[in-house]
Amino acid sequence: MGRVLNIAQRGASADAPENTLPAFEAALAAGADALELDVHMAADGALVVIHDATLGRTTNGRGLVGAHALGDLRRLDAGSWFGSAFAGTAVPTLPEVVAFTRGRARLFVEIKGGSDFYPGIELAVIRCLKEGGALRDAVLLSFDHPALLAVRSAAPEVETAALVDGRPVDPGRVAAAAGAGGLSLGHQLITARERALTAAAGLRLYAWTVDEEAQMRRLVDMGLDGIITNHPGRLRRLLGESA
Repeated sequence: MGRVLNIAQRGASADAPENTLPAFEAALAAGADALELDVHMAADGALVVIHDATLGRTTNGRGLVGAHALGDLRRLDAGSWFGSAFAGTAVPTLPEVVAFTRGRARLFVEIKGGSDFYPGIELAVIRCLKEGGALRDAVLLSFDHPALLAVRSAAPEVETAALVDGRPVDPGRVAAAAGAGGLSLGHQLITARERALTAAAGLRLYAWTVDEEAQMRRLVDMGLDGIITNHPGRLRRLLGESA
């Protein structure tokens, strides 16, 4: 059984505001192997790290991310919603996160929307990761499977994983249709069947979002390739016990 990657969802998002540098730093301090993050495109083409397509939940801004230029987005407060200690925390850009984490952790980058919503986002993400020296160790994910096909066409050497909402009847067919080398499923959908089918198809299998220790242990024992969690410190301790 291979090593299970400890993947911090949006950083250590139980301890700091999600998708910010403080959350990523906290995840690294907690022993995460990789950081999962979400990328949207600003009105001027800049790649920004934020989960929602709208600003209201995690910043003091309003409206669509894609309707604002980077300068406007950078002036927003992306920390106060989580706690006063994080007031003034900025929305980071993808190049900033790449530079911040280089040599410290792998990046699992979820492409939001795809080219139907953000024209050219796939190529822009690939270019950013390549320029930052992070392309070889990155994993690109998306619920928008045509975006993964675009990634495969442009950079076939990059690892990709298709995000899937439901339990796939045929994981190999789903992955092949997306041009992906792996699948990422909600942990509650993963049983021994899904693990066996993905392994037989030569696919990597990742689970999200796993915060309870009992579920972490179940999936570690199943030998998944990676577990995405808001609590990387908790998973780190469990993986240490299982070593």
